[in-house]
Amino acid sequence: MRPTRYRSKDAAQKDAGQPSRIKFDKGASTAVVTGKLADFDGEQTYLIEVGKGQTMTVEQLNKYSNGQISIYVTDPQGGDANDLDASCHGKATVTPTMAGDYKIQVMECKKPTHGRASLPSK
Repeated sequence: MRPTRYRSKDAAQKDAGQPSRIKFDKGASTAVVTGKLADFDGEQTYLIEVGKGQTMTVEQLNKYSNGQISIYVTDPQGGDANDLDASCHGKATVTPTMAGDYKIQVMECKKPTHGRASLPSK
């Protein structure tokens, strides 16, 4: 079964101040959302309704941006569902889920150094 694809509209989303709702076709277990971040402070926000006891994986599929994004997932009670630090992370898994709407935020990684850093030594 092919994943359902949805296109996010970053500008319209910012103007309306509302997250985009991810919907699944009947019987589908995956959905693909496409979009882009307008700038360094750009953010895409989505809502997804999830049943209790499921496994939800949110993943960056297009590695064009070299994986320099962060995905944050907030559970229906407002808690940090994927318990991540400030590192760049293009994948988040939540298991088991609680029933309700999860908020997914996709933004450019804000970590000062991406990847390896070298420091001068004496």
